[in-house]
Amino acid sequence: MQFLSPLVLWALAALSIPVIIHLFRFRRFKTFYFSQVKWLQALTQERKATRQLKHILILSTRLLALLFLVLAFAQPAFRTDKAATDQAKHVVIFIDNTQSMMGGDGQQTAWSVAQEAALNLIQSYPPDYRFRILTHAENPGEYNWLTRDESVKAIQGVRLTFGSLTWNQVAEKLRYATESHPTAVVVLSDFQSDGTSAVDNWPSNARLVQTSPSGMPDNISLDTLYFPNPPTRPGQTMEIEVILTNHGESEAKDVHVQLELNGDFREGQRLDLASGETKRVTLSTLLRKKGFHTGRVRIDDFPLTFDDDLYFSFRLRDNIPVVLIQESDGALNKLYADEVFDTKVFSPGNVALSALREAHVIVLNAINEIPQGLANAIQSSGASVYLVMPEKMSVSLSSFLSLMGIPEPTSFRESAVPISEINWDDPLFYGVFAQREERPKLPKINSSWQFPSAGLTSVLTFADGRPYIFRVNAGQNIFVQASTLKEFSSDPLFLPIFHNAALYAEGTQQPYRIIGEEVVRRYVVAGENKPLHIELDGKEHLPSQRRIDNQTVQVRWQHTPNKPGNFPLMAGMETVDIISLNADRQESRYPRMSTTEIEDAFGVSPMQIHIKNQYQLSGMMTNDGGKPIWWWGMLLAATFLISELVLIRFLP
Repeated sequence: MQFLSPLVLWALAALSIPVIIHLFRFRRFKTFYFSQVKWLQALTQERKATRQLKHILILSTRLLALLFLVLAFAQPAFRTDKAATDQAKHVVIFIDNTQSMMGGDGQQTAWSVAQEAALNLIQSYPPDYRFRILTHAENPGEYNWLTRDESVKAIQGVRLTFGSLTWNQVAEKLRYATESHPTAVVVLSDFQSDGTSAVDNWPSNARLVQTSPSGMPDNISLDTLYFPNPPTRPGQTMEIEVILTNHGESEAKDVHVQLELNGDFREGQRLDLASGETKRVTLSTLLRKKGFHTGRVRIDDFPLTFDDDLYFSFRLRDNIPVVLIQESDGALNKLYADEVFDTKVFSPGNVALSALREAHVIVLNAINEIPQGLANAIQSSGASVYLVMPEKMSVSLSSFLSLMGIPEPTSFRESAVPISEINWDDPLFYGVFAQREERPKLPKINSSWQFPSAGLTSVLTFADGRPYIFRVNAGQNIFVQASTLKEFSSDPLFLPIFHNAALYAEGTQQPYRIIGEEVVRRYVVAGENKPLHIELDGKEHLPSQRRIDNQTVQVRWQHTPNKPGNFPLMAGMETVDIISLNADRQESRYPRMSTTEIEDAFGVSPMQIHIKNQYQLSGMMTNDGGKPIWWWGMLLAATFLISELVLIRFLP
């Protein structure tokens, strides 16, 4: 026999209370003999013996009633031989450790309820049982079978994670954990929806325990952050726009949004948010110096705090390295002579490869012949590329297009076609127009190459739907212009487009990334062969990296770091980049599923553990094949209680 709630057995100490009361109520009498009533002595002794028997019987029934009541609340159960054989004494417990589990009633969270319930469940099994403790985090040792004591330590050591699995991925993890042994499965979670209406191949023997009520918890989230006009140089007033959402059912008043830059408070705003409302807030600050900058936008919200911060970073340079490759001087020489740029000009057959490695943008101005060595160097540089098409196609140019992932044009058109559409969201137009115009004045191009439109991001589009300037995302930031400069250099858009092409060459400096998102970047590392590392929790961590050549290192980011923040990427003592990471806001957007939704998604009804009645896993042993006998305890307790009342009422 086992007890599902063994801690309740401590209440057996209360059995001493009726005994103590009985002893203190025992009365001693002095006996006086009177000759006139001596004949009553035998009758008195007989009644005294009857009272003592009555007291003993009442005390016994009272003790037995209390005993069986405590045993009933401890939830005793017999595990049948068949249950032990079917489960082979193995149990898999999946405990949800995502950030949404921090929701609660202000006193306890769904996470604390789940941890305590898991500990009680483990303690309810015999010592010879073995357990696997699974979570949303990837842990190499989580598929080891643990003893009961080891499992308790494992549960106590679980920490909340900023990553999460879909329910289909959880199902796959459970199947892998149970395929080697017949196993009982218990899932403790708040069962937050991930948008999946039905989970594929959910284990049929998995028992679901919901640790919090359904619906959306009261929560305010900072959803996203972006630069309307990306920061480029010192002296610029930088604007940051953030979006907030109130996911709760009540209005949020006086929400304080704060901007910090390089550890200093810069600006704050206060606002009210109605239930379900989303608002956009603009914060600004003056940029005073070059170099790397780290920042954070924050709010104060409780109990869900993982979505209260958005970390970001960017870099300001004195000048931007530009390589201009062309046959002869022209309008681009004057444009890139601006002090913002550090421009090096080369002819196609005389390009310094070191300049390509250091460049942030490479402009190819109407080059007909591109040597293979130059093409390979451009492709491996990782720099942004702006290709101005010449009027004639060559074999080497065709090979270069293929190498860079640029589709080959179908034909050369010598008739005039107007440009009719502009992509307002592209960085090439940052700061170009004071506002978006319904009918902006756009040029007419007299001759141009016709590129297919499928799979391309058009920046300027012809009236016939074909792209004029378009972007290709093939591992590098590549722009292609379908005509020579003579068709475009006199237009007012020429100057800002080429200026922004160099200014925002580094992909407009994405302010942050999401934890777990895979990103591959290349860095130019001068000097000796030093591995790149980050400082994380006071220790050096080496991200996945490989050296391309003596000066270029490719780094693959995905699982490290695994928490929000701004993390410097170092080569020795030199900072080469800042990695800004934030938690995925999916945890903020989705509600907890109702009982009906859980039944539809998983095919089984969950057991509810409400915040105010936590830790009672009643029925769990039954689901695992055990035979509950708690109701016998309740029946016997009631029987002895009734017996006590009968004795008091009818026994003289």
